[in-house]
Amino acid sequence: MNNKCDIIKDLLPLYAENMCSDDSRQAVAEHIAECESCRNELKKINTDVAIQADSDVSMFKRIKKRARIEKVVISIVSIVFVLSALWFAQFFLINTDCAMDYEKYNLAENVKVEVDEDGLLWLCTDNEASTYDYYYPMPVDANGIKMGEDGFDKNNKGSFNVTFHHRKVNELAMIQMPGQKKRTPLFNINEKEYKFVKYYDENTDTEYVLWERG
Repeated sequence: MNNKCDIIKDLLPLYAENMCSDDSRQAVAEHIAECESCRNELKKINTDVAIQADSDVSMFKRIKKRARIEKVVISIVSIVFVLSALWFAQFFLINTDCAMDYEKYNLAENVKVEVDEDGLLWLCTDNEASTYDYYYPMPVDANGIKMGEDGFDKNNKGSFNVTFHHRKVNELAMIQMPGQKKRTPLFNINEKEYKFVKYYDENTDTEYVLWERG
């Protein structure tokens, strides 16, 4: 190998990348036309460049594919999160109930107890008071002990307490829509010896007399 081949081979990478001057490019072209060794070296360089280009394209495709996969995964996680939040909101706000506040829902004006000619007591509700979803009765003995508590005397009746519950979503409603009138039978005063019917507000642990035996 002569000195000229050494110089040409140093220029071949630049020649392959089209980065040498016009004079150098012409010198390389003239030389490789006559020198098989340098010509083969150029072919090798061109092959390596092609392989590197293919590798770069392949890597770019892999990066692009990974980005698409990550985007899909993030979208799925976001959807799952939103659905979980909606499910929790539905479960907590719709399927969970809470006691209605006596003053907030104006129960003093919209709840009363009436007795018919047969002695049957009726719980009558109107407007906000009638928007309750559940009605809970609670017998209380003459000593003020509720049924289910220690010492409750079922034979010594004191009062028949009631509490209204509604779904939590109603508690958070900005506007309380008036409901329709409801009439709910309680008990017959000729059969039960309760002296009072009271509304028990669980929020304030307060009892309000709705009816008293005369």
